[in-house]
Amino acid sequence: MSSKDAPRTAEVSLYDAAGLAEAGTADANYDALERRLRASGVPLVAHVEQLLNDPHVAPDVWGGLACLLERCATADLRGAVGLVLIMHDLDEASRVLEPAAPVLERCSDRLTEPSTRDAFREFYRLPDDYALDSATFYKLGTTSFILECRRAPTDDRFAKPQRFALKCLLPRYLLIRSIRQRTLAYKHEHGAEVSHAPQIYESTERYIAMDLVVGDTLAERFALHRSKRRTGGIDFAFVRAVGVTLCTILGELHQDRHHHLDLSPSNIIVGPDDALDLTLVDFGHNFAITEKVSSNAATKQAMHYIAPELFDDTTRDDAKCDMYSLGVILLEAAADANQDLGKAGDDSLSMLWERAPGIARIVEDLIDDKPEYRLLLADEETAAIHIFTSPTSSSRRPR
Repeated sequence: MSSKDAPRTAEVSLYDAAGLAEAGTADANYDALERRLRASGVPLVAHVEQLLNDPHVAPDVWGGLACLLERCATADLRGAVGLVLIMHDLDEASRVLEPAAPVLERCSDRLTEPSTRDAFREFYRLPDDYALDSATFYKLGTTSFILECRRAPTDDRFAKPQRFALKCLLPRYLLIRSIRQRTLAYKHEHGAEVSHAPQIYESTERYIAMDLVVGDTLAERFALHRSKRRTGGIDFAFVRAVGVTLCTILGELHQDRHHHLDLSPSNIIVGPDDALDLTLVDFGHNFAITEKVSSNAATKQAMHYIAPELFDDTTRDDAKCDMYSLGVILLEAAADANQDLGKAGDDSLSMLWERAPGIARIVEDLIDDKPEYRLLLADEETAAIHIFTSPTSSSRRPR
């Protein structure tokens, strides 16, 4: 679909602006278009939403808007176009499982334009005290992105820290009512103060405000650790360290009757020091599984860590779902470099039985397809940690 064939919610829209830029028309035509946009009575943010939510926009529209950004005479139109281009870049990058640093840097540069910040604030309906003048795009996921921003100083002792994280849904997911509702309910469901998790300050249908957690993901740490290994085989000290740390964190979490339900290396942040100082983020069901809205690559990756019972509506024990994910994470910690996770899991488990049967027994008890046979830390945490710290202890092969 070309820009001239695009559906309209008003007599004039940003499709017209893109078409003008594509045709290379005179500045007078841009001035006339801006006047028509203003006279239409439709807020610019509505034009932005129309364009972002249209799944059939042709590539020439985006190119036209990029040209238009250089020629806009008014600040509010520059802001609207800048916001559209930011969201388009983020959306495109979210569909592939590749490093997003160049995209985040480019989007942060675009957000330095005051009119674009104003458009961003209006689009996400942000409070006035969420300062965006030094905001930067920090992380990008499959359904959302994280903006590092600042809050104006206040004497309120319950106020958010001066710098915090704003996790915003990508525009296309704002169309899905169940995702908006779960985002709105996030503070109510996961906002209790829990050790090893960021504090949640606010959640709406469009964003979640929370503590900024600085560091690499455990997935990034796994990749770095494997790249530094000079020989093959399993680094048992590393597997034990990950096992003990996560057993302790999940034991405390479950004891307080909290559960993660989407535990994976990408949802675990490692502190900037070398020690395994771990923080759990993104609690709750994975949208890629529950809503089937992410790319095939994202869904395939998420499925590795999800307990089988979460794929249907059967009665489940949430704590045991977390334990299944823990088992898969430990297999990944033991995996050799450049292996598919499924193949790596099989190879790692076999090697664990040969060289560390105590750890192997725990891992196999964690990833049992039948929840009733799965290890539960609330009952066996002490024994589990003992075996992790004594990997040569005797063991039997499970059922």
